[in-house]
Amino acid sequence: MRKVLHRGWTIRTTNRDMKCPLMAQVLSAIRALKDDNLTILLVEQNARAALSIADRAYVMETGKITLSGSAAEIRSDRRVREAYLGI
Repeated sequence: MRKVLHRGWTIRTTNRDMKCPLMAQVLSAIRALKDDNLTILLVEQNARAALSIADRAYVMETGKITLSGSAAEIRSDRRVREAYLGI
């Protein structure tokens, strides 16, 4: 039986960091890992950025999952568009 060791990284940013060049580099690196078929659990407050990368998404409110589905389904949900995407 083959064992695979997975390492996890945590990158913590503040709200003011979300538009900084570092965040763009982090998102680019995550996209590259995804393109290499690596499974990634991304916990991100920037819904627009997260949904641009994700295959699946979960919306949490007060610690509970209130909505889940494909990234496309979540992006098109009226509540998500109003509350998180400013549309």
